[in-house]
Amino acid sequence: MNEHYEKMWRQGMAAFEQQKFNLDKQIGSLADTRRGITLLARLSQPVKNTATQFLTELNEICPAQYCYPQTDIHLTIMSIVSCHSDYIFDAATANQYLVALQQQLVGMPIMTVDFTGITVSDAAVLLTGYTSQEYLMGLRSKVRETVLNAGLHHSMDSRYRIETAHSTIFRFCKQPENSQDLIQFLQRNKHRKFGDMRVDSLELVFNDWYQTEAHTKLIGKIKL
Repeated sequence: MNEHYEKMWRQGMAAFEQQKFNLDKQIGSLADTRRGITLLARLSQPVKNTATQFLTELNEICPAQYCYPQTDIHLTIMSIVSCHSDYIFDAATANQYLVALQQQLVGMPIMTVDFTGITVSDAAVLLTGYTSQEYLMGLRSKVRETVLNAGLHHSMDSRYRIETAHSTIFRFCKQPENSQDLIQFLQRNKHRKFGDMRVDSLELVFNDWYQTEAHTKLIGKIKL
């Protein structure tokens, strides 16, 4: 587990031990109007299948939380416009992002991501993905450079500077009743293998906070 994931794990588990869960009260709320634009990769079907099996087991230990359906599980390459309330989709503007990124990213090398292990925050459980850090940093730098040079609206890195290849699959929306059982389950599965995948295409989407399929518009795909 790399340093970033390990730090998350220590901080998240400390919060769980103290019953300090960061509960997401907006999951499923019709009043949640937060929307944004994201460049992402969809996880392969084998990885999604193993993640779903893990979530089934986790749900037995810690029920009534939010488990990501397979349609929504993803790897964020860059949150170009971070989700915020009342951000309105505009097809013409969205296409400007797509054209700019297609011109600069087409032909970049295919990326392989190995999903081995999990980490946690006080709000969520995440798959830990591993790939060439040099390539991933280069890809994200190219996205930043492209959006900036095109003069397009963005809020990249405004929440935090994304550094890893993680995938969020579980969020807390209620206080767990048996946190010690949860902690023990997570510890047993800290190094669980979920499989690997080749990333040969990316999706640019207009999305809500959770990448919910019903609230996601595909702007376009970018072949690497």
